[in-house]
Amino acid sequence: MLSSIQIENVALIKNLEIDFNMHFSAFTGETGAGKSIIIDSIGFILGQKLGKEYIRHGENKASVGAIFNNIGKIALDKLSLLDVTPDDDGCVYIYRSINSDGKSTAKIQNRTVPLSLLRDVAGVLINIHGQHENHSLLNSASHIDILDRFSENDIQKESYTNAYRECLAIKKEIAAINADDKDKQRRIEMLKFQIEEIENAKIKAGEEDKLVQKKNNLASYEKLSKNTSIIYSTLNETGKENAVTLINNAKLAMANLCGIMQGAEEYCDKLDEIKYEDLREYIEIAH
Repeated sequence: MLSSIQIENVALIKNLEIDFNMHFSAFTGETGAGKSIIIDSIGFILGQKLGKEYIRHGENKASVGAIFNNIGKIALDKLSLLDVTPDDDGCVYIYRSINSDGKSTAKIQNRTVPLSLLRDVAGVLINIHGQHENHSLLNSASHIDILDRFSENDIQKESYTNAYRECLAIKKEIAAINADDKDKQRRIEMLKFQIEEIENAKIKAGEEDKLVQKKNNLASYEKLSKNTSIIYSTLNETGKENAVTLINNAKLAMANLCGIMQGAEEYCDKLDEIKYEDLREYIEIAH
């Protein structure tokens, strides 16, 4: 049964909490007292539409929360099928809110759920009988339950329900086993394909390093082209610059290729050797 409802910022209501007991409850009052607002709020919990115009003036959000307890066995079985379990006190808490953008949020046991599940769960817990409407009688999903109650076949229904759940569990296990076998077979086929690709490629030892180096060279083509051109033109320079200056310029360009061109470090060392050899010869001539 509905044990309490909390309404906040709905129409004229700022904050209202109503507790119900096991006895009969009635709302009475003059027109405009707010009776319809309470009924509309309960309908909101059932999943019915509540426009943003219902949000209290000056507020950004309206919300309704409801607590249900003393839930019967039939309702508990239905909730179980919907993956909803009462808390330790045997209560189910439903909450729904709407903001000024018209977006609504639904929660069951503090877990955000789609509106369709809220409607299914609320339909199990509460039913509204109004003028020209009856929530459960108009819902085709509840017709089989009405027929079951009329037939008084609780024992047969419980036996069937248990067998059906067991059948679903077995089907789930079978599906998991089949899926596992399919995944293994797919993995085997993929590994076979990869092994075949590797064998057909005839990869040699050290080939990967060469390919990586080649890739890096291509990625740095502009830098490689620019600096090699500088090195070539510098080492072939026949102008006024002296040999040591030209070698230094060539070495600087070669240093830019370290990490890009294989052997660049060795060439830098060779240019140093050549530079020092030229300096040695220059000193000997000077003396």
